[in-house]
Amino acid sequence: MKKFFLQQATCFLVFLIAIASNAFAAPTNLTSGYWDVRGTDVWNNGWNNSKLYFESQTLNGDTYDLTGYFWWENNTSTRYGKEAFIGTLFSDLTFSLDGYLVGDTVGIGAAHYSGVISEDGSQITNGIWRGPGVADGQWTASHVVPIPTTIWLFGFGIVGLRMLRRTKKK
Repeated sequence: MKKFFLQQATCFLVFLIAIASNAFAAPTNLTSGYWDVRGTDVWNNGWNNSKLYFESQTLNGDTYDLTGYFWWENNTSTRYGKEAFIGTLFSDLTFSLDGYLVGDTVGIGAAHYSGVISEDGSQITNGIWRGPGVADGQWTASHVVPIPTTIWLFGFGIVGLRMLRRTKKK
């Protein structure tokens, strides 16, 4: 019985590892979590409280089609609104995004964005934005990823196994 239980637990662990490794089959998984944006435009306005969310990343040949949005806030946490985008992630980890305004926005305009994603997928560097009626700017971003659900499930599974073992001993 112990041997069977150990085999089942081992198979489950291998299954969880396989799921976790498949989550990063793309050059980088942009859609998990969000990105903290830090940027400054040519008028020296800071946008360091802004967030970037990638909603989809779909393989299209040797590139990825991207959708998502920026949530723009300045350094004093004044909200300016949501700017959605469509774009492309290229195999060299550069990307190009074209923005369009969504809902109630104040003081921002739709822009074109580009940048480079780091090899480990944790940073965006060399970011620039440009657009008609938009103050050009430079930006970077850091990827904020919550703990994956599989790790939480694995932890609860281990605790459950220990409790089961403890009750069987009594």
